[in-house]
Amino acid sequence: LFTWSVVILNCWLAVKLMLIYYSWEKYYMDYYGLDDYSWEATIYVTLPGVLYSIIVAIYSNFYRQLAQKLTKFENQETDENYENQIIMKYCIFEFINNFIALFYIAFVYRDFTMLRLSVRNFFIINMVISQIMESVVPFVLAKKKKKANNRCG
Repeated sequence: LFTWSVVILNCWLAVKLMLIYYSWEKYYMDYYGLDDYSWEATIYVTLPGVLYSIIVAIYSNFYRQLAQKLTKFENQETDENYENQIIMKYCIFEFINNFIALFYIAFVYRDFTMLRLSVRNFFIINMVISQIMESVVPFVLAKKKKKANNRCG
C-alpha cells in the first residue's frame, strides 16, 4: 500500500508539473499569437515546452531508481512478481509522465499548433539527450579513464 501511494504521488506530481508548464506555454501562445515570428515570441513560446521535456527526462530517470527501491522494499516472493510489479510501476508512471501532456493539449486545449510544437519538442529533446548519453558521456568517461591511467602508469 505504501509503495503504490508513492507511485500515485509521483504520478500526481507529474500531472501538476505538466499543468504548470503548459499553462505557461498556452499563456505565451495566446499573448504573442500565431502570426508573431519574432525571436522574443519564439523563445517565450518554445521555452516552457523545452524545459518540460528536459524535466520529463530527468524525472523519468529519477523515478526508475525510486521504483526499483520501492519494489525491493515490497520484498516480492519470486523474481516474476518483482518484475511484474516494477513493470507496472514503470508503465503507469511513464505513460502519465510522457503522454498525459499530449492528451491534455489535444482534448482540453484543442490547440493543434501547440500539440505539434509539443511533439516536436519531445522528439528533439529526447533525441539530444539520447545522443549525449550514448556518445558524449562514454567519450568523456573514456578520456577520464585514460588520463587516470596515464597518471598511475
